[in-house]
Amino acid sequence: MITEDFASSLSDEHSSIEDLRDDNVIVSTADWKITSPAAFKYNLRQMFTDKTFADKLFVQIMAGGANFDTMTVSELIIELKKIFRNSINWDEHFTQATLNNLNDIIAFEQNIIKTASAYTKEGKPRPDGIWWPIPTHEKYPRTKYDTQPYVKKFPILNRQTPVGSAGSCFASEIAKYLQQRNYNYVVTEFADKPESEALVEGYEVGSGKALFSANFGILFNTPSLRQLAEKAFGLRQFTQHLLLAEEGFYVDPYRENVCFKSKQAYLRDYPKHITAIKRVLLESEVFIFTAGLNECWELRDGTVISRNPRPGFHHFLQHKTLSVQENIDNIVEFYRQVKQRNPKFKLILTLSPVPFLATARANTHHVVEANTHSKAVLRVALDEVVQRYEDIYYLPSYEIVTECIEQPWQADHRHVTEETVMKVMDLFEEMFVKNDC
Repeated sequence: MITEDFASSLSDEHSSIEDLRDDNVIVSTADWKITSPAAFKYNLRQMFTDKTFADKLFVQIMAGGANFDTMTVSELIIELKKIFRNSINWDEHFTQATLNNLNDIIAFEQNIIKTASAYTKEGKPRPDGIWWPIPTHEKYPRTKYDTQPYVKKFPILNRQTPVGSAGSCFASEIAKYLQQRNYNYVVTEFADKPESEALVEGYEVGSGKALFSANFGILFNTPSLRQLAEKAFGLRQFTQHLLLAEEGFYVDPYRENVCFKSKQAYLRDYPKHITAIKRVLLESEVFIFTAGLNECWELRDGTVISRNPRPGFHHFLQHKTLSVQENIDNIVEFYRQVKQRNPKFKLILTLSPVPFLATARANTHHVVEANTHSKAVLRVALDEVVQRYEDIYYLPSYEIVTECIEQPWQADHRHVTEETVMKVMDLFEEMFVKNDC
């Protein structure tokens, strides 16, 4: 027995099929033909914001005898330009409606040019950057291992330009390279008095080769970058925390790999360190920051420590996974505070390829999964910042390591080889260093 509801559903289905008439289908062709009145009307309505105006144009042109055997989108635009030219009273001011309609035509035409040429080589800074390099391609075999993944050069420095840096452990490789190659690397603080001031892990006393521009230690997250400016310019009050480690050293949780043999050494060092941070930010014309992790540990006053908590400090902290917007805000605030005090300041952002050692999200995320999330969030945040600010740039160190070098890793599968660092810095020099060096 057929119920009334089922009969009604059959009737509705039959009606919908009737609506799918051949002339309701908008057919597009490779040669840009407009093949039917429906397609013609659709194009006009896509072009103009004022749909009433578009429908009037449709009626007008159809009345003049539109020829769908020859009409193309390009010919339609030309015809519309002629209609506007002939209909405008050139002795009077343009009406706002006329200007709006003209702007719609211009925007539509420009969008056609932009979208149609999106994958063509013409006008591209680096034509080989359009298509993924496929070694088995029949006509154009290429390998990604011969690729430098950038499009534009930004020659913003030479060897005389004051350059500073901070960030994750990969940032120390950048600092090492710049000093070895005799760039004007800004160093305002060494660690040559470990008995009475700071002791920096990895620094060779008396070498004159700093791991960072000042003794920041390793800064893995973007809040730590922001806190550099807040400390330097007195924008925030920081509690002076020290943790007595099992080895007998005092550790500053805001400065990873920086410790002290006594509380008095820390107190002597602290004001000098703040002054050193300020000098770095005011003297550097180019500053390189390497973002490392998206997970961080936050104190209840909103400040963030540099890395993971050590035993005996957990009760002050809560774990936080930063959003894209939070990372953007941290970088922008750092840049804004420095730029207003140092107008020559330019910022180069990089993303460390070094993966997580551990994740605090292990109840829900495997460390590999957490790492890919971290890098993705940071990469999006860096891109957003670069798009917004003229004097902020991106060095694709993450991309060249993870995609363009066949064997980038040391035996631990976390840290990169010396040859990999050289390739990253070759890319840095090609993108940012002027040819007059």
